[in-house]
Amino acid sequence: CCARHILSNQPDFFDIKLLIQEIIEAKGHKVIFYPKFYCKLNYIEMYWGAAKWYAHQQCDYSWTGLQRVVPLALDSVLINHIRKYARKSA
Repeated sequence: CCARHILSNQPDFFDIKLLIQEIIEAKGHKVIFYPKFYCKLNYIEMYWGAAKWYAHQQCDYSWTGLQRVVPLALDSVLINHIRKYARKSA
């Protein structure tokens, strides 16, 4: 715990990127790390919440009903809402 904290704050460790970050950035994409389990900073949680609300309203609470409604729920969230969530969380 303490040793990891001390090492992670050293300049030679602090500036090192994770391998996954290097690979993704080499492909021309941005990498953004959010704090774990903090939904106000992660727009995917807002998107998932909107999809869950749709599923809650449309599902008959059977397994087959859930399998049918989940893809519809994910597609029900409009792209402009997803963009709004992304702007709000940035």
